[in-house]
Amino acid sequence: MKRESMEQSERERRNATLSRTAAAQGMVLLKNDNALPFSPETKKIALFGNGAKITIKGGTGSGAVNQRYSVSVEEGLLHAGYDITSEKYLHRFEDMHA
Repeated sequence: MKRESMEQSERERRNATLSRTAAAQGMVLLKNDNALPFSPETKKIALFGNGAKITIKGGTGSGAVNQRYSVSVEEGLLHAGYDITSEKYLHRFEDMHA
C-alpha cells in the first residue's frame, strides 16, 4: 500500500501521544553515583528479572524479530568476564520458559 501523504492521520497522532505518555510513565531515572561505567575492580554483578536471561529482541507477536544470533544480557556480561552472583535466581526463568 503506497502512502499518498507524509502527514500523520488523526489516529497516528493519538497513537504517538499515547506512546510518548506510556514511555514517560514507564521510565526509571537512575542517579549515577559513579557506579557506571563499572570500574576495573568490579568483578561480581547481580542480575534480576527475566530479561537478563531471556532477553526479548524487538518485541513479541507482530513486533517479533527473527534474529540469526543474539546475546542475552547475562551472556554478554559473562563473556566480558563478570561473575553473575544471581545465577540460581535467573535459572528459575529458564525453567518457567522451558
